[in-house]
Amino acid sequence: MESKTGSSLAFISAILNFIGAGFVFLIAIIMSIIILSGAGETSGEMSRELAAVFLFVILSAVAIGLLIIGLLFRMASKRMKNPATVKNGAIWSLILGILTFGNLAGILGIVGGAIGLSDANK
Repeated sequence: MESKTGSSLAFISAILNFIGAGFVFLIAIIMSIIILSGAGETSGEMSRELAAVFLFVILSAVAIGLLIIGLLFRMASKRMKNPATVKNGAIWSLILGILTFGNLAGILGIVGGAIGLSDANK
């Protein structure tokens, strides 16, 4: 039996991760521009250009990680719609939810995976 509720919750988790990735990437761009414009003081050996590039690369890596997690949540959501792969999708959703437990998307992923597992056993 397919799990529409679990699939919907996993899909909402994917959307939240996509929004988070976009937000982090936007912050990376804004912060790099602020650093390059000369705001604040730099006391140390690192130049402004290097600091801006370093910050942009780190925040972009975080955004790409959120994007990958969102894509995996979307895959889990699709798998929960197919009656043959409901259990597999629910397990994926649970694992991703545990990995991202600190935010709302992780909690929704755990709840969606639990609902998907209960629907798979019916």
